[in-house]
Amino acid sequence: MKSIRARQQRNSEREPCQHGAHCVFLMTDNCRYRHTQEEHASMLALRQERVAAVTSGLTDLETLAVPLQRLDDDLVTIAGTRELASFNKVADGEIAVPGCPPRFTPLTQSLHLNRDRDNKAISFTSAKYAHSFEPLLRAVELMQPAFDLLHGTDIISNAGNLRKLFDLLRNTKWTADRYDVEMHGETMLLSRWNEDPTLSFSLGHGAGFERATCQYPSDEHPLLSGSASHHRVVTYRLGGLQCVVQSEADAYYCDCDHSNHPFPVPSTGPKTSSMTTTPQKRHSDPFPRSQKRNSAKLRTRRAVPTTTAFAALTLDDPGDTPSFTAAASHMHTATYPPISTPTTTTTASPTLQVHHIGRPVPAPCLIEIKTRNARSVPLTTPEAQLYFARRARLYLAGHAGGVFAPGPGLAVQDKTGDLEGWEGEEQVQAGLGRLVRLLGLVRERVGVLKGEGVERVWLVCEGDGTGREKGVRVRLCGRERDEIDYAKESIPF
Repeated sequence: MKSIRARQQRNSEREPCQHGAHCVFLMTDNCRYRHTQEEHASMLALRQERVAAVTSGLTDLETLAVPLQRLDDDLVTIAGTRELASFNKVADGEIAVPGCPPRFTPLTQSLHLNRDRDNKAISFTSAKYAHSFEPLLRAVELMQPAFDLLHGTDIISNAGNLRKLFDLLRNTKWTADRYDVEMHGETMLLSRWNEDPTLSFSLGHGAGFERATCQYPSDEHPLLSGSASHHRVVTYRLGGLQCVVQSEADAYYCDCDHSNHPFPVPSTGPKTSSMTTTPQKRHSDPFPRSQKRNSAKLRTRRAVPTTTAFAALTLDDPGDTPSFTAAASHMHTATYPPISTPTTTTTASPTLQVHHIGRPVPAPCLIEIKTRNARSVPLTTPEAQLYFARRARLYLAGHAGGVFAPGPGLAVQDKTGDLEGWEGEEQVQAGLGRLVRLLGLVRERVGVLKGEGVERVWLVCEGDGTGREKGVRVRLCGRERDEIDYAKESIPF
């Protein structure tokens, strides 16, 4: 009885949620604002709508047995992190390589912002691409031509997918998500569902805060200063899986000189478990002579023609879009100019244009920016987000009614030690072990289905939020049309 009264008291003290019954956080029972009993009663209907949206047009192929045990008795860690590439999304079908993130400027005076949904200056429309991972593949091809991306890699994904699956397996809140899955040889490409209506929904102030504090210098190339986002690509070993992971980088913050720093070339020596590359005092300092020779040699080599495979990647097609047409397969054998050429633009494929502009910013200078209501419970989600993206620096900005005020609590935090401790926690280890086992199982089963002629597979996941391991349901789905010939839908490699 006391706990019920305490919860009612806390609920009465919170601000009312402006989104009412349409609040997406209410659907997960995770909203920090106050809702009426009627709005809570609508939660079940909201969840049913979400499940209907996630499974729309799909039919079950098989239900996977979610692994309940840890991978083994050893610690599940991320090891051998190496930076591969970077790029900016500048427009539909266009990227800038290597690109660069904006610079973050900490608050020096109070800043008042409307909620993102009420801020007319913010657009949630992102650049679109024919294939989700074509920007990633092309950036790696240009910046690391000696790296064989599609051989020896088990999983290609983005950090957000790994984080959401990790949260799902811990089952701490109700969730229903969908992912597009495709096999390229032995490599599984795990993409977000780009038709997800929640991608263009923001309840907080994060986008507005980043817009106000993360900016490009006035002399920056217009394509970069007007770009939608900056992305990083790293490779690491998660448990027993070799992963290539893309993540969005909010900004950089440091006193370094980024004007003429070459991108680090992956080491050919033994892999290390460091989170990032070792920072240097000045980013304009040259590499040692041997490393400079290797870097120059790599840039003059002919690019590995990974673009040959792009025509067969159909991850962004929602499955029933009449206007979707797979691009024809082309072999590109041209040698592309060095990435430092400031005015060069090349056509990477029939669906992607590459602008060779920007300057690489080393990973230790990147920063993750989060905002929250200062009266809310402590924020714990950045740990998983930083972990899978291999970021170590966080700026957590609290606000009161949309007013951000500078103070001693607003500072850039180095989370390296916290992340190492977080990784070793028992519950985190259990979640990481189950994540590795689930990814391996999905990869295995999708490979079997492809051998049976099924080219398009979707991963549908639901968690009831009870914390119970058996409260998680994972399914592999195909299209609802029974007569479809999957084998003839994708152009062969």
